[in-house]
Amino acid sequence: MPDNTNQQANDTISTDEIAGGVKVQRVKVQHGTDGSASDVSTSSPLPVNVQSALPTGSNSIGQVDPRGNVAHDSPDSGNPVKIGGKSRTALVAVSTASDRADLSTDKFGRVFAVAAPPDQRVTGQVNRTDAVAANVIAAPGASIAVVVTDILVTNAHASVGTKVSIRDGEAVKVTGFATANGGGFHLSNPDGLFVATVNTAISAICATSGSNTEIFVSGYKVPA
Repeated sequence: MPDNTNQQANDTISTDEIAGGVKVQRVKVQHGTDGSASDVSTSSPLPVNVQSALPTGSNSIGQVDPRGNVAHDSPDSGNPVKIGGKSRTALVAVSTASDRADLSTDKFGRVFAVAAPPDQRVTGQVNRTDAVAANVIAAPGASIAVVVTDILVTNAHASVGTKVSIRDGEAVKVTGFATANGGGFHLSNPDGLFVATVNTAISAICATSGSNTEIFVSGYKVPA
């Protein structure tokens, strides 16, 4: 079916031929004030006047079904919508790194949380028989700090006791006494005993030479 219509070999009128040989004229939508006309386009959209707001209360306006557009364990894209979680009674399968993942709760809706992901936990141990400082946990790197959560100190020497200081670099944060013949001390706080300076090692030093002191420190890394 041929489209368009030619009027006596003059202008061609845009039309669309439909069933039965009938031609329907195609028109271009325009808008503008009196005396002007602009074609509707993305740069000149058709103005719309909203006459009233959507009804409130229990009025039916059709089905509304908002939802996110990315499934659990799928590559992340767009803006997240879902803020709920899924109740779990067992750990779920491991997700691919950088994928979006469902928030997990227990069967009462409480969010699962850990103080530190396993891959961010750090530990260190040194033995000191002198009064010279040594690093227990190395500096973690640029823009990262260590949160110290546990300190354990024991002294195996039969007769020599000593004070032991745990330090943020060279700044003393904790000092305790490790008596001879198995003395020592233990401190623990899962929220953190102290937060070290960014990219700074956790060190330890004994005040007295001659002891046989084991120093154990653990914690986790955080961006800073």
